[in-house]
Amino acid sequence: MKRITQIVALLMMALCTTLFAQVDGRTAFRNGVIASHSNSIWRTRSGTMPLVLHVTIFTDTNANSIRRWRVGTNGLCRFWHESLIAIQGDFRRQLSGQDMSILVQTLANLPASADQTPTNRLVLISCQQGNEWQTRRYDCDNLPQEVATLLSELEQITKRKKNPEPAGGDGKPAPGR
Repeated sequence: MKRITQIVALLMMALCTTLFAQVDGRTAFRNGVIASHSNSIWRTRSGTMPLVLHVTIFTDTNANSIRRWRVGTNGLCRFWHESLIAIQGDFRRQLSGQDMSILVQTLANLPASADQTPTNRLVLISCQQGNEWQTRRYDCDNLPQEVATLLSELEQITKRKKNPEPAGGDGKPAPGR
């Protein structure tokens, strides 16, 4: 069954690619980004590591540039910028157990999607809720507090040093590490 799901996802991607080839590059980019929020498509492309969270924020008025975060069940958080012509800064951070607990709790409290959101202000948040993969849409100019908190937490994770100085600052491992 898993193999059939992967084949169907690949066929859907091929069909979308063919259809989008008829459209200008910007529309294809935007539609491809939105389609990437399907967990089955992401798993097919990237192996078998399931995601806990996938966030995309369109960052310019023409929706040609985005910021992305992906967090796997293993706690690996990835962040990068993407545009029509380039991908920049593939930052990776390993989340602690406490960070993962906070993240899961935050995701459980996300409000329902906004009804109508223009693509150039779109914030997409896909996450596991129970046994379902859900994608929600929000307006960047009118974010619910819970979404703003989640994005702030992700920004803080991204800004952390990859290997922070151990407790004590003397270069020695912190107790219990």
